[in-house]
This record gives sequence, C-alpha cells and structure tokens, in this order.
Amino acid sequence: MTGRTTRILLVAPDGDERAETMAALPWTVSTATDVESALDALDGTVDCVVTEYDLPDGDGVALLEPVKERRPTCPVFLYTATGDERVAGAAIAAGADGYVPASDGVDVLRERIEAVVEPSGATDATSPRPVESERERLQLVYEQAPLAIVETDLDGTISTWNDGATVLFGYDRSTAVGSDILDLLAPPDERDAIEDIAEDVLSGALESPSVTVNRNVTADGDLVTCEWYNTTLRDHDGEIVGALAFVQDVSEREQMESELVEQKRKIETLHAIASDLDDCETRGDIWERTVEAAERVLDFDSCSVDEVEDGYLVSRALSSSVEPGGYRDRTPVTDGLAGKTYRTGQSWVVDDVQAEDDATPVRRTYRSLLSVPVGDVGVFQAASDEVGAFDQSDLELTELLLTHVADALDRVDFESKLRDERDRFAALFQNVPDPVVYAVHHDGIPRVVEVNPAFEQVFGYDADEITGADLDGYIVPDDRTDEADFVNSEARDGKLVEREVKRRTTDGLRDFLMTVVPVELDEASTRTFGVYTDITERKERQKRVEILNRVLRHDLRNGMNIIKGSAEMLEDVVDGTASVGYVETIVDRAEDLISLAEKTRAVERTLDRDRDATGPVDVRESVQTSIAHLAEEYPAATVTTDLPDSAQVQADDLLRTAIYHVIENALEHNDTGEPTVHVSATNGGGELQLTVADDGPGIPAAERELISEEQEITQLRHASGLGLWLVDWVVTQSGGRLTFADNQPRGSVVTMHVPVAMSEGRTAGRRVE
Repeated sequence: MTGRTTRILLVAPDGDERAETMAALPWTVSTATDVESALDALDGTVDCVVTEYDLPDGDGVALLEPVKERRPTCPVFLYTATGDERVAGAAIAAGADGYVPASDGVDVLRERIEAVVEPSGATDATSPRPVESERERLQLVYEQAPLAIVETDLDGTISTWNDGATVLFGYDRSTAVGSDILDLLAPPDERDAIEDIAEDVLSGALESPSVTVNRNVTADGDLVTCEWYNTTLRDHDGEIVGALAFVQDVSEREQMESELVEQKRKIETLHAIASDLDDCETRGDIWERTVEAAERVLDFDSCSVDEVEDGYLVSRALSSSVEPGGYRDRTPVTDGLAGKTYRTGQSWVVDDVQAEDDATPVRRTYRSLLSVPVGDVGVFQAASDEVGAFDQSDLELTELLLTHVADALDRVDFESKLRDERDRFAALFQNVPDPVVYAVHHDGIPRVVEVNPAFEQVFGYDADEITGADLDGYIVPDDRTDEADFVNSEARDGKLVEREVKRRTTDGLRDFLMTVVPVELDEASTRTFGVYTDITERKERQKRVEILNRVLRHDLRNGMNIIKGSAEMLEDVVDGTASVGYVETIVDRAEDLISLAEKTRAVERTLDRDRDATGPVDVRESVQTSIAHLAEEYPAATVTTDLPDSAQVQADDLLRTAIYHVIENALEHNDTGEPTVHVSATNGGGELQLTVADDGPGIPAAERELISEEQEITQLRHASGLGLWLVDWVVTQSGGRLTFADNQPRGSVVTMHVPVAMSEGRTAGRRVE
C-alpha cells in the first residue's frame, strides 16, 4: 500500500447532496454530473465509481459497460435514491459490484467499498487488482444483494443460492445447491411453462434479460408469487454456461394489483348503475335498485335503506336475507346509529357493535355495521355477522353508490314536480277563457305550436289547421303588418309586450288587449305565449259614454246658463208679485245644476290625469297647503290642527287632492256663517287616521249611502256627494278606508285611514281591513 487515500468518482446530477456527505469520509471524491463527463473523468487514478441510477443523459446501469470496458478491475457501485429490486437485479446482472439504496446511508456504502477496494498509487487499466479472485468478489456481491439470486447450469441444476433465496423460499443453501430447479420450486401445474422459459434463457434465444412472474413452491409447501429477472451466463469465450436469475416476492404487489383491478371494476360498475337509476320512475324503484346494487356489486349480504318521514326513519327496501323481525320498519331519527348517521350527515363504520353504544341492531348476531347517509333524505346500512367486515374501501364505494342514488332521487322529485306543473299549466291553458296561442319564432315569423279552445272559438281555426302556420298570416289585418312586425321584434328581444290591437275573428275585426310573454330565448328561435283579451265592447261603451258625457255636460251647462239668465231677467218683471218665489226656485236649481256640471268636470280631470308613482306622501304638508289655499275663499272660518311632526303615508299624489276636498266640504256646507274645523292625525296599528271634524249640519244619510254604494244615483241632490265619493275612491286605492261619525254637539267627523309609509314602521304586506 502506498498510503494514498481511496479515490472515488461520484456520478450524480448537479447539486446532489451526497457529494458533500461522501467528502466527509477518508476518501478523495471527484464528481461528474452525467455519463459523458464520467467517462471523461475516468483515468488510472480512480479506485472506484459510485453512480446514481437516474442521470441526465442515461442511467447508472448504462454507465457500467463503458466503465468495465476501459477499467475492467475498477469496482462500480450503484448508490441511488431511485430504484427497487428490479433496478438492483439489472445493475448486478450488468456487472455492478454492489447496490446500496441511499436510504441505507453512507456508512453502509463505505463498508461495501472498503470490502473490495484498496487504494494503490499506480493502478492502470490493465493492472490486476490486489483483491480476492473474481469469483470470490462475485460471491460477495451475491451475498450483499437485497434480493434472492439463483444460478443454474445448463441442465437446470442449482449452482448458486444466496441468503436472499433462503429467506424467500425457505430452503438452506446445502439443500438447494445441486437440486434441479424445477423439482425444487415449480408447482406441477406450472412446470411446463417454467421449463419453456428456462429453455429460452439457456438457448440464448433471448436478446435481453426477460422478466417473468411465476408461482413457486416454498419449503413449507406454500405457494408464493415471484418475479424472475432472467439472464444467460457466458464464459470468457462467450459460450453459454448457465442462467442467472434475480428473484423477488411480489405476492403483496399482486394482491394489491388484484384488489385495484377489483376496485376499478366495482367503480366502473357503480358508474354504470347510474344509467340503471336513470330508468327508475319512482323513489321506490330507486330504493330497490340501491339494495340490489349493494348486494351484486359490493357483495353485501344484509343491507337496507330507510327514508326520513315525519321525524322517523321508515324502511323502504331490504335484502332478501334479512329475516322477518330482524329489522325495525320505523324508528325515530333520534335513535340508534341510523339516527346518528342522519342527524350528523356523517358515515360510520363499526367494527364491533358490542363496543358501540349507538349500534343497537335488532338481530343479535350482527357484529359489524356500515352506516352512510343518503343525501339529506335517508340512511343506507349494511350489516355482517363478522367482526371488522367493512373497511375504508367498502365505505368509499358505498358513498359513491349513494351519490348516484341521491342524484336519481333529485331527478325523480324534479320530474314529478315538473309533471305537476305541466298538468296545472295544461289545465290553465285549456280552460282560460281568453284565446291563448303558444308560438315559436323562426326568422321573425311566429309559427303556431299550440292554441287553446278559446282561440279556436274566437278566431275560427282548428288547432290542426293552424299548427305550424304563420300566426300573423291568419289573424293580422293587412293594414297592420308593420305593427305585428314591431311586436315580433320586441318579443325576439325578450321584452313583454302589452298593447291594444285589432285582429280578424269569426265576427270580423275585433279589438283586443294583446299580451305577448317570451318564455324561452336562444339564438335560433324565441318561444312566446300570446293572450288576447277581447275589449271591443268595453271600448265601444267607453266611447259612447265619453260622447254622451261631453254632449250632456256641454248642453247642460249652456242650457242652465240660459235658464238662469232668463230667470234673472224675469225676476225684474215679476218683482213685487207672488211669482217671485218661482223665479228664485228656478235660479237656485239652475245654479245647482251648473255646479254639478263643473264638479263633474273637476272629478273627471282629477281621475284622468297621470298619477305620480306610489310613494310616501307628507300628510302634514298636504293639510297645511290645503288650509292656506282655502283661507282666502273662507276668511271667516277657523281651522285648527293637531298633527305629528312626521306623518308619511303610503299613497299616490291624489291623496293631496282628497285631503283638500274633505276640508273644503267641511267649510262649504257649513251653515253657521263662521265655520270651525279641526284637523288631527294619529298613528297606530300600521295606519294613519286623519280626522276632519266640523260644526256644520252634518253629512246627509243619502250622501253616505252614495259613497257606500247602497243607493243608485237617481236624484240630482246626490251630486253634492261627488267630492266625498272621489275622496273615498282615492283612499281605497291607497289600501285604506273612509269612515264617518257625528260630531258633538253638532257637525260631522270624516276620518281617512291610510297605511303609513314603510319608513314610518309599517310592516311589509300588512293591509288594513
């Protein structure tokens, strides 16, 4: 020995932390980051190569061949964080001197290297290594390998058997070496297949090592599933002298793969069951399919589903294996594990019901339970006579199944509601007294889908005749096509259309209030419902009333002015005679009729004018404004008030006119010469009571009857009550009411009860009765 430290070439990706770890050992460590740079750094001073398996331009096994070609005696170790037994087998088969997982630590690597390497100062590519023979070195590698290694000669006799093989198969080395490998390890039913593999390996038919999975017999007679990494052995002349195999137990892996395959099959089957559930039309069908799927796919022997109904879990479906009396048909949601599952919305797996207080099965032989909620509508449970019969996989698969079940229940409920809505709509569509048409608009043309019987009767077309046709072509007059095009355009934009139109019917042209309601919009078409309310007679009656009203009011006013003027002239002629009384009567009645005409006109203007949007009206301000306007006309009157600081009511602007009329009526019809009126307001019960009290003669019963509509307007004197009728109408339209009472010692009390504004604390939706 020269005293020189061992020189190590570490081949690992840049930044690998093992370079720093190995530098702390009594070695001289140089580094290379890939296969190419490693070969460039390889020279006669390198005593050992340590390589990672994963390299940027290849792997550690691929590095072995060029290293051994250049330096046949230079040891190479695979010291890797990536790999398994297969990588180890591939490395040793390729000529590696050792395989050390990085998890074993650098100390294990050091022991392995020091066992085969001695530093020398002048080693070159051809100098012999001053260590044990090649066979001894190989034997050392075999013993250090973390997996079973088996060598056979050409006739299949075992020549090498390491400790890993003894651990795996149970045969010691003395028993295994010299035995026929087929007789020792091959089960009878797989002997031929294993023999064929051996022949392929020993014949050299394999261009590269083969990997096979076989069942093998152990010394105890058990079967173990093993993965064999097979390669041929050759001498220095290249002649085949035997076979080498690296073997590992893959029973657990095979079991896991089998379980994964089964798990995948169950998942795929459960997803397929979703299609079966889609065919169910009732909740009962869904519950039955749920139990069937749990039995068939999840292999549950005893299971059930309960649905929540009025605070109870009610049985909906049971496995056929559940005996009579072995299950409660109805239990409170507060009881047992099923109730706990429903209340918490959590799944539960109970390995032993005897150790679980909440698990109280009726059948005492049940030992384990699986309990899973079905959305928020029920509970699924599976039971077994075995302890710990259900695992996490069972729970996950059950939850997957019940996810599909919950979706199916939602679908059935939705379809049931949809059918009910369709039935109600169909009944409404068929029985509504107005003509209704359902149309789909293509390219701006409304084509009929369906019409109701009223449409057939009014417009004279059978449903079969008009279905699919252009609606406008049948019922729109020729001079109104532009109007119809505008309506169709508005509907296509998703707008609600309400307007008066003329349409052709079996009775000729009629006036309708047409309402077009878009119900579905897309790029290609629009679907609408059109409702036609016949207003022909109403319009004609309104027109007649307007004409008569204008003529009557005009002629009445003009005629009464003539009569009044003539009576006043006649009064001068008959002055001092008994006829004066008749003249005065004529003048008084003429003035009454002229006043009636003027008041009727004022009421008409009030009702016809545009009303402001409903909103808060300040009663205090309206009262004060009305009093100020009437002060000039009635200078002798005394009007007092008792009003709160805030008196906002929910009404439209016509209420201001109504307040004015009530105060004016109290002043106008007062017979004292010096009227006294008191206006007050109180707030309570969600309404404001505005009271106008006077000291006049009181409101005649006939006028009160006019307002309450207890009497028809048949006498002219009733016209004096038109102002109060207008007040009653305005208050009623605001959601309130108008009441009358006698004042003491004389006079009337008129009270307007009006809902207070929301800001005044009125409860939404409250209505004063």
